[in-house]
Amino acid sequence: MKFTLSSLALVFGLSLSFSPALADPDPIMPESENRDMYETFTRAKVYSEHCGSLFRLYEMSMIEKMMAGLAMDQSGDDLNSYRIDLRKSIEAETYFSECSTDAPDFLGWQGILLDPVFRNLVFLTEDEAWAEQPDFLHAAADDLFQLMIDRYHYSDGERTKAIARQTRDDAETYESALTFLKPFLKDLHFENRLADKGYTLFPREPVLKSEAYWAMFAIQPQADDALYPGFFSYSLSEMSLHSRILSLSLKTPVMTLDGATFDGRIQIIAVRDNPAGIPHTPNTATLLVQEQANVLARYDDDWRMNTMRFEGEITSGAECPGDFCITFPVAASDAVIERENGPDGGRFAYELFVASWGVGSIPDISASADREDYRGWLSLPDLREDRYDE
Repeated sequence: MKFTLSSLALVFGLSLSFSPALADPDPIMPESENRDMYETFTRAKVYSEHCGSLFRLYEMSMIEKMMAGLAMDQSGDDLNSYRIDLRKSIEAETYFSECSTDAPDFLGWQGILLDPVFRNLVFLTEDEAWAEQPDFLHAAADDLFQLMIDRYHYSDGERTKAIARQTRDDAETYESALTFLKPFLKDLHFENRLADKGYTLFPREPVLKSEAYWAMFAIQPQADDALYPGFFSYSLSEMSLHSRILSLSLKTPVMTLDGATFDGRIQIIAVRDNPAGIPHTPNTATLLVQEQANVLARYDDDWRMNTMRFEGEITSGAECPGDFCITFPVAASDAVIERENGPDGGRFAYELFVASWGVGSIPDISASADREDYRGWLSLPDLREDRYDE
């Protein structure tokens, strides 16, 4: 069966942006084929946790998005039971398996997804509009082309690209290709920046085995067998770096991996689009934690006046795997866990405010639209374990 980007989008019931939210249960494919695809990606995910060193960050991002997008003719508890039971059965099969790039669980997902990836990579980079994209995306696209040849054994040369052009689907436009590939290119850029500093990122087994969706990433220094002392969420997020030039307030997006150190401190590893740009690191980082439970308070202009504030330590040397790292004290983790594990869990808001230059103290009065909810605390391992019990 040939899967184009557009047909995959239809199967998943999603827009081409591949939203991580599950679509309404209205599968275009027969349920048996739909489930076969879901099982293929679940096998890949479980195998990645068993054999993490075989997988790359951008591959896990692809697998995760495909799993999230598959719509099955079930909902609620039936769907959750199916997913958890499927994962348990695959875990039992995988536990004693050897790790190999020739294993069916490593190759299965590639047969579904790699042709659309390669095809859209050709469409993307040959379009005139591609020149307008930033340098880091161009570099990542070049790297992905090389990976298609070296890692997935696509033939080098114009003939392979010509075949990709001939099989182009009418719905595969420059815009759809960019929407589809950009998250994976950003993942690859992030991974490459960690490698530049001597660190490797790979999946690890779930922190809470009873939950099928909370596997984490581990980081390993390439020159050492010991793991970096922390674990991090399964996908990249984005934070804003606040700055001010004269009277103009700016927000620069920065890619991040949210997690926690082994001793329980919230930690954020950040990678900038242009590592050589200015500033190299922010000046201040503050985590604001709502003091009293009130789910509507986050919409008040004076929300910041009713928060606890924790200052983060900012590092950028060899001990930090990214361009810069932000680590908050254990007291910040304790404040979050106390609130989310209590009877009012879910009724608190959190904000991460990171500033570079030209920004003084955090304004007490701010419209809710100008504040960004911080959800990275969800990576804390001691957070509401009752959520994940069977």
